[in-house]
Amino acid sequence: MKTFQRIIKEICEEEQIKVSFLSKDWITMLEKDGKTKYIAGYKFDLNNHGLGLVLDDKYAMYDVLKSKELPIINHHILYRDTNHNDYAIGCNSYLDALDLFNKCDCNIVLKPNNGTCGVGVYHITDEIKLKEIYDKLLTNNFSISLCPFYEIENEFRTIILNNEVKMMYGKIRPIVFGDGKHRAGAGHKTDKVGQSHKAVEGVGNIPSQTGLHH
Repeated sequence: MKTFQRIIKEICEEEQIKVSFLSKDWITMLEKDGKTKYIAGYKFDLNNHGLGLVLDDKYAMYDVLKSKELPIINHHILYRDTNHNDYAIGCNSYLDALDLFNKCDCNIVLKPNNGTCGVGVYHITDEIKLKEIYDKLLTNNFSISLCPFYEIENEFRTIILNNEVKMMYGKIRPIVFGDGKHRAGAGHKTDKVGQSHKAVEGVGNIPSQTGLHH
């Protein structure tokens, strides 16, 4: 958060915006010309509460994009076996997870349905691990999300404001090179390029089919 706060403070100084950090620095209050805006964590108040909840829910976001016929990786939601509500029928048991696992050629990603930063995300290729992670995630989460695993060459992220692409960057994972004999730091080196995000400017508009502001 410290880097994020520093960037926000620098922008506010340039734009003459009064900035206050509240609630143990979790809330950032921005004030200018009689208007007040808030940032909660890393979330800006660009969308209303309902749309914000959609963005935080992996399965809900998948369903919204799918309904608009936009390309999206298939997601399946799973609930605890103690959830007997109508919406959970057919997706509230380990057997449901196992069935999906087999339909995805035993190569899936299992993760909390809510959350960010890759916390609790697992790549699973065998049934023993599936049962272990399934139980682990549902112990602490109301629901979890299952999707097929894809081998991809590049992952790109975009920063969009008012339907205009402001920036696009590709994520590069760090790579450690070694001789198989020495520990990291002794005979190993890290690919410096892999330690940073490669940012490129993007130009153009995208259709606002979902009603979301980014």
